[in-house]
Amino acid sequence: MCTLPKSFLTQMKEQLREEFPAFLDSYRQKSVRGIRLHSGKWQYSVLPSQVKEQLTKVPWTANGYYYQPDAWTPSKDPGYFAGLYYIQEPSAMIPASILPVSPGERVLDLCAAPGGKATELGVKLGGDGLLVANDLSVSRAKSLLGNLERFAIEPIVVTAEQPERLVPHFCGFFDKILVDAPCSGEGMFRRDPSAVAAYRERGPKYYQPIQREILKSAVAMLSGGGQLVYSTCTFSKEENEENIEWLLDQYPELSVVRPIWKQEFSHGLTERTRDCVRLWPHRVKGEGHFAALLTKRAAPGEVYRDEALPESAPLPDLWGRQRKLPEFFDMVHREFTMNRIVQIRDQLFYLPDGLPACRGLRVLRRGLLLGRFDRGSRFLPSQALAMTLAPDTFEQVLLLDRQDERVYKYLRGETLMLEQENMSGWVLVCVDGHPLGFGKAGNGMLKNKICREWRLQ
Repeated sequence: MCTLPKSFLTQMKEQLREEFPAFLDSYRQKSVRGIRLHSGKWQYSVLPSQVKEQLTKVPWTANGYYYQPDAWTPSKDPGYFAGLYYIQEPSAMIPASILPVSPGERVLDLCAAPGGKATELGVKLGGDGLLVANDLSVSRAKSLLGNLERFAIEPIVVTAEQPERLVPHFCGFFDKILVDAPCSGEGMFRRDPSAVAAYRERGPKYYQPIQREILKSAVAMLSGGGQLVYSTCTFSKEENEENIEWLLDQYPELSVVRPIWKQEFSHGLTERTRDCVRLWPHRVKGEGHFAALLTKRAAPGEVYRDEALPESAPLPDLWGRQRKLPEFFDMVHREFTMNRIVQIRDQLFYLPDGLPACRGLRVLRRGLLLGRFDRGSRFLPSQALAMTLAPDTFEQVLLLDRQDERVYKYLRGETLMLEQENMSGWVLVCVDGHPLGFGKAGNGMLKNKICREWRLQ
């Protein structure tokens, strides 16, 4: 058990009173581990029987499961590389689960890296709508992008900006917003002892004004009738209930909404925040968390006007200039909307519908990266495109099951022997029916094209 800060212990005694000994005892227990399944891809049958037998349900999330780390290493399993699940602390599954996202909506994850919540929001969209995922740090935003691509989330924009810089581009734009705010991290002390050192340096008083500035931007970007989730992984009343009460005072058009209530939920600590969700580690199998669902009343006559899409090269022109492009896309058996395919320098993108121009913003990705052209004008398809395909949507497919030793060779970036397969050119490599990436076949061998950053280490 780590040495907890005295100020934190005093705070928790005041909040929990007679439950404080049980709370303190929870720090002597091991933290639990969880995975959240990709509900659009998941097939329970693809896991080894010994893994399936030890998974147990996370009660507050439909697609969350606890796993035993001594029985399975999910980050080394082929299912992880196929985007079948996300490794996530069980309590952290709460915010995305209580935000009611539907296909066709515009959704913002304002503090999104590394992507645990953004991937779930993207899955809920079902390929229809728009997900803007932002993180201030460029390096963290790159990790976020990788996770979204692994989950085959197509209608995306990934930005690395201060929240206030997004407001002029997205004022009143979003139907749903998630703010998983930077916080003092009190709820992570058991799981990550290094959080204690960070807390001693920067506690609740440091984070509260930052959180309120982020919330100001979020409210400005939320459409009338839209909903917002504010969440933290801290117990601090300053960072939780006090921020919600401040929001309600500053923005009378906001009100707290009671989410679908689970018996494991605890109520907020004040009367006005009673319908907010708290998770306590001595009451549930998980770390500390707070989440509030709010709705914004629409102003009379409120209308949002879209910006136009950036100018794009018509698809037939691209076909004419790049000879190898149609040759590759003849192998892809899925439909693309012509005017949403654009070339930016040497890269080809499939843009989401209704995408604002985002001029002046630090944008890491707009839509699905289809691939790039090399210096010889050959088209090289992307890892992101591979993840959106299925065995019946590509001309040549190498279907492997997890028992095939070639699965792990492919994940390590090695060249594969094709044995009996008679293939030439681009091949989609799949495990248990789910894509892992591309390869280039010839002379009985498959040259590995899996993205270097995604390889099994």
